[in-house]
Amino acid sequence: RQMAEAIRSAIEGLRMAWQGIGLSITASVGVATRAPHERSQASTLERADKALYAAKRSGRNRVHVAPAEFV
Repeated sequence: RQMAEAIRSAIEGLRMAWQGIGLSITASVGVATRAPHERSQASTLERADKALYAAKRSGRNRVHVAPAEFV
């Protein structure tokens, strides 16, 4: 979460110009750690993807961490 938040904050702080127009960029980030019971990366990526969309639904420009799933 800390690394994702640092990246998100750095992106938010960028200022760019394109054809004389000032642009700002933000990022929504979904984070998931691989649980010991997960046999493939697919389920971890699916949880990260769900966390990304949760971040977007809750206002964008934020980090959302997927809850760990236990079996």
